[in-house]
Amino acid sequence: EQCTQKLSSGINAEYGDDIPTRIELLEYQKRFEELHQQTGAVHTETKQFYALYNNLSDTKTYLEKHLTRLNSINESFKRAIGNVENGFMFLQQFEQLVEGAKQSKTAIEKKRAEVKETKDSLNDEYLKLVDEGRKYHSIVQEFQEECKKTERLVTKCKDMGLNTATI
Repeated sequence: EQCTQKLSSGINAEYGDDIPTRIELLEYQKRFEELHQQTGAVHTETKQFYALYNNLSDTKTYLEKHLTRLNSINESFKRAIGNVENGFMFLQQFEQLVEGAKQSKTAIEKKRAEVKETKDSLNDEYLKLVDEGRKYHSIVQEFQEECKKTERLVTKCKDMGLNTATI
């Protein structure tokens, strides 16, 4: 026991206040959790901006395609007004444009379904992680309570003059 006391006093003398107390460790833990939450919030916001940019970029692309189609229809119509043969060509070209629009609509619907499926799976995963986080925090609270109980018991034992080295 004397060796243990000499060793612990030697460590305390050597490191002094470099060893954080349990209260300081809890404060560090709280601060790390706050920083983690802040980082998560910034990350989420950044992801939302990327998603918004991608969505607006896709919208711009589809609007540009739509504008190109409308300009093509307008030019073809101007040529088709004066000639019957050009009128038939205009109708064929217009039918091709309608078919292209249908294909674009199908592609957009397919992409929408994929995004919805991804969103649903990510939401399920998120709910699982939230549940695990709740379990983690409840276990940490239980652990902290047990640490406080242990400290109280050690203090009581010291007050009673019992050897706490075996605890």
